[in-house]
Amino acid sequence: MAAFIGTMSGGGAGLIVLFTLLAFGMPVNQAIATNKFGYFGFFLPAVRNFVKAKQIKKKALPAIIVINIVGATIGTLAITHLNVNIFRKIVATILVLIIIASLVKKHYATTERPARWYWSFIYFGTSISAGAVGAGTGILSTLTLMYFRGFTALQSMANSFFANIFGSALSLSILLFTGLINYKYGFFLLIGNLVGAHFGSKLAIKKGNKFVRIMIILLAVMVIVQLLFVRD
Repeated sequence: MAAFIGTMSGGGAGLIVLFTLLAFGMPVNQAIATNKFGYFGFFLPAVRNFVKAKQIKKKALPAIIVINIVGATIGTLAITHLNVNIFRKIVATILVLIIIASLVKKHYATTERPARWYWSFIYFGTSISAGAVGAGTGILSTLTLMYFRGFTALQSMANSFFANIFGSALSLSILLFTGLINYKYGFFLLIGNLVGAHFGSKLAIKKGNKFVRIMIILLAVMVIVQLLFVRD
């Protein structure tokens, strides 16, 4: 269900899963690593559907992929040093940015615009966050491409997910040697993400850009509510 919702909102499904793992008593570092393992399955079916819908911007994609890979690598190396308090502050900041960005300049979701010169610096920051936290940063990456790279909502999701295949694969290869991944949970998450992302992305493409913007706001609010009930 999280993957189904996440592919209609540009990401964020990982936060729902991550807080669920924390609620079941998994340590934050292990929960992040396990969630990132399962979340890899999120991107593959979604990208396939977005490619078929011709939402990929081929000329812009190489730069997005390179930035994503470098940022994700830096962020992943920081996972073992991340504690719960720092993690919650990062998540809170991400959620505030998501909601504010989604409520202003509504037409940005439906119209393609020229890129801002500084978009790559902001996207690099979201890529580092994706490597360190993973969960929740998918929406932030989508919004960065939408507000600063000038893509529509669907184009932003498509290119963000495509780039995340590479950054996530590299991040996951690093985590395989840390012993943090709980494969018992991880494989179930992987299967759930594959199925949910396939149907969620098809619905997002069918409904269009305005629908995606609404889903971004709803998912952010949903995660905030869940965050209020998370306890150590």
